[in-house]
Parts: sequence; structure tokens; C-alpha cells
Amino acid sequence: MLAPSSRARKAAKLRTNGASITASHAANAASKGHDMPTELEIYNEAEQLMEEGKDEEAIAKLNELVAQDESYTLAHLALAKLYGKVGKPEEAVRHGERACELEPDDSINFTFLSETYRSAFQATQDPKYIHLAEESMAKAHAKQMGG
Repeated sequence: MLAPSSRARKAAKLRTNGASITASHAANAASKGHDMPTELEIYNEAEQLMEEGKDEEAIAKLNELVAQDESYTLAHLALAKLYGKVGKPEEAVRHGERACELEPDDSINFTFLSETYRSAFQATQDPKYIHLAEESMAKAHAKQMGG
């Protein structure tokens, strides 16, 4: 797996409708031998739909990508953001958790998952999400410190 420095990753962020996701995810996908042109093209179409505010269409496009390559972490992160935005917190959490399973050493995934849990709490008022958000943030910090 490619492991650019945290600073370099932060400098190379991709946008996902207001959320930042690093370019390292795309690099990690490339290092795993993914067919990048097709997958990247699908992802770029989804990103364009997100920028146009066509969230449901973007979700459909990203689900198409995940059906093609279930291990495409960037698609899971974007789906987590979009499902949270359209009021489907359980789906958002499922995709955020999957991103962390796929790339468990990336602290940014856990930071993003923490934000997803917090959004799920706001949508559902289920206190389990607060605990999960705190756990996820603690994991993110530990990974940033090399743990």
C-alpha cells in the first residue's frame, strides 16, 4: 500500500460534497491493481452528480462502482457522506465502517467514520452513535501517532 505522509495526503484532498477525502485512497486503489480508468471514470461521474446536487443519482452511480469493485474505499466514503445527507444514517454507517475495514491503517477513514457516527446520532438520537464516534476518533488519533 502506498503510504504518503499525512501532510501530503491532506494537501491532496478530493472533494465529496463538502467532505474531504484524500487522494491516497485513489493511490491505494491503483496500487491494488484496480482497473482505474473505468472505476475512476465512474467515480468522477458520481462526483459531478454530487456537485450538481443530484445526490440520489450519485448514490446510484457509486453503488454501480461498488458492485463492480466492492473494495473501492473512496466510493464507500462518498456513499457514507451521501447516505447521511439524504437521511439514511444506517446506510451511511455501513459504508463508513466498510471503508475502515478496507483500509484499517488510514487514520482519515476513522476520522470520517467518527463524523458519520455523529451525523447518525443527530438523525436518530440513538446514543450508541456518540460512543462509537468517540471510539472511532480515538482510533484515528492512535493511528496518527503510529499506533
